[in-house]
Amino acid sequence: SNKHLKIDDDGPNELSSINPLSPSST
Repeated sequence: SNKHLKIDDDGPNELSSINPLSPSST
């Protein structure tokens, strides 16, 4: 689920630039 995120896959958090589920994403 990476549209415009800098994350590989954050899941349902596609509206967030950061992934609150994975603190290691940022």
